[in-house]
Amino acid sequence: MVMANTKNTLEVDDLRQMRSELDAARVRYADLYDFAPAAHLTLNQDGEILEANLKAGELLGVERARLLGRKLSPFVAAEARDTFHQLCRRAFDSAARQGAEFEMMTAPGRRLTVQVEAARDATNPQKQCRFNIVDITERREAEKTMRRSEERYRLLFASSRDAIMTLEPPARNFTSGNPACVEMFRTGDEQRFISAAPWELSPEFQPDGRPSSEAALAMIETALRRGSHFFEWRHRRLDGEEFPSTVLLTRVELEGHRFLQATVRDITDQKRAEARIAQLDRVKSFLAGVDRAIVRIPDQQKLLDAICRVAVEQGGFKLAWIGLVASDGSVKPVAMAGATEYLEGIRVVALDEPDGHGPVGEAIREKRPVVIEDAYQDARMDPWRQRARKFGLRYVAAFPFRMGNRVAGSFQAYARRPGFFDGNEIGLLTQVSDEISFALTAMADANARSKVEEQLRKHSQAVEQSPAAIVITDVTGAIEYVNPKFTELTGYTADEVRGKNPRLLKSGEMPAEVYQQLWQTITQGQVWHGELHNRKKNGELFWESASISPIKTADGKITHFVAIKEDITERKQVKKDLQEAVERFQLVTRVTKDAIWDWNLTRPAWWNDTFYEVYGFDRNIPPSVEAWASHTRLAGSRRSPSRTAPPDDPQLSKSVWRFLAY
Repeated sequence: MVMANTKNTLEVDDLRQMRSELDAARVRYADLYDFAPAAHLTLNQDGEILEANLKAGELLGVERARLLGRKLSPFVAAEARDTFHQLCRRAFDSAARQGAEFEMMTAPGRRLTVQVEAARDATNPQKQCRFNIVDITERREAEKTMRRSEERYRLLFASSRDAIMTLEPPARNFTSGNPACVEMFRTGDEQRFISAAPWELSPEFQPDGRPSSEAALAMIETALRRGSHFFEWRHRRLDGEEFPSTVLLTRVELEGHRFLQATVRDITDQKRAEARIAQLDRVKSFLAGVDRAIVRIPDQQKLLDAICRVAVEQGGFKLAWIGLVASDGSVKPVAMAGATEYLEGIRVVALDEPDGHGPVGEAIREKRPVVIEDAYQDARMDPWRQRARKFGLRYVAAFPFRMGNRVAGSFQAYARRPGFFDGNEIGLLTQVSDEISFALTAMADANARSKVEEQLRKHSQAVEQSPAAIVITDVTGAIEYVNPKFTELTGYTADEVRGKNPRLLKSGEMPAEVYQQLWQTITQGQVWHGELHNRKKNGELFWESASISPIKTADGKITHFVAIKEDITERKQVKKDLQEAVERFQLVTRVTKDAIWDWNLTRPAWWNDTFYEVYGFDRNIPPSVEAWASHTRLAGSRRSPSRTAPPDDPQLSKSVWRFLAY
């Protein structure tokens, strides 16, 4: 009996222990259920939510307690409800777990992409189904972004004008190449391109002298070590043509796989442009050096030596020399720089014979620049071809120059490369012969330069000190220069008006037609004269007499306009006052009862109408001293007691005349 009681007690204790563990397990399950990272819901056959964990409420944007009893289908996007209902039917009809992916809408209206798994609860006598819902919105968006990125990369890869290829170490062979690779290297297809090693698409040596195979491996190792490497490279197409390029090697690691992506850009055009810019810079530097020499060096021999030296040092020429024509027709080198050994024992003439058919003789005879693009091929260089080959001189340009009105010699420049300069650069170099001509002509007269400078100084002073206002504008009418008199007249300083149009002086008192006629006249190359009513800076109106002329180049092109203006405000006022005085005087003489006359030996005589009546003059006789003298003599012989003749005493008449005249 005791043993039985003990056994019962143990069984009760075990049962209690089991219940306690079961309760603890239930709590752990509830915690796991509530705090699971995925949403868990239990639905009946009507689709109503019977159970939901905390994540479900968070996912759908509704408190868990308010979810219970509601149907899940309203949270499913309208276009996905058929998929949802099919999932529910499969889950209730099958013991197997079912899955689907579709869009859901949260209570706040946010659209989610979810992955749903549904399974029938076989332990429950009532038909129920458990749903496990995972929000995969971010994952799907990331995948979409990745797909878009991949699509953009594929599009870029296929459409890029740069050649894009991949290389895989350690073999370092090409594994892919875009269409630009095929076109750039002229391989015909991608497979032929991939089959070539990087150094096979390069010349044997790079410009720095290193073998291409060795240099390529060094560049690849640098890119693998640093992550990327950008450099210039000399490539070669399959047809043998070489071209300069830039290469960007980038290390790429994808899913544990490391490879290199190379982007190659053909910079042939860029290099040509850079070479042309550098060449133009050399030409400009040469011209500037010649200009400086002409300005600074007064001695003829030193000047010619300096010009040749500048041509070699700054113009990039291999040889430059200047020759003068001697009395026997030979051209004697008088200045040289560079590969001057070429000129040792050379014979060049300006005469029409073989030694005069080269560029120098032809330039002097025909008075024009002559260019030999390739001295190795041009027949005109036959007498000097071996010399040219010996010193590597393939390009020759000769420019004749003058002293006064005669061609005195020629300036020659030689270069290693055929076709060294184009037509535009030859045009610039022609300026050198013009400047040599100017300098030598000026030096022939030791005083020519000082005379020119003195003349310019006088002209400048004349303009600056002119009593008339002077304005110079460009062809658009923008003011470039005004003299001090302009500032004195208008009140505007030179800085205030520079770049502005003279219309800033307009007063609004002149008809628009005046300005239209003015502009039409000067733009047609003619001179306009007229008067303008303008306004000063302080608002005061003034009259000016203006003469506006175009300034033209030798070929008749208008480059500027110059206006010479005089303030005539006072003159116009005096003229106006005088006119008013005359009008008043005429009014008085017409209404007076007295006879008034005026004569002066320096101007025509005059008398008023009453004079005719008083002295009986014939109105058809115009006033004159002679008419008065003749009438006086007649009046003396037929003097009437009622009339008195004008005084005929010379002294008295002279006094009267002076009184009336002044």
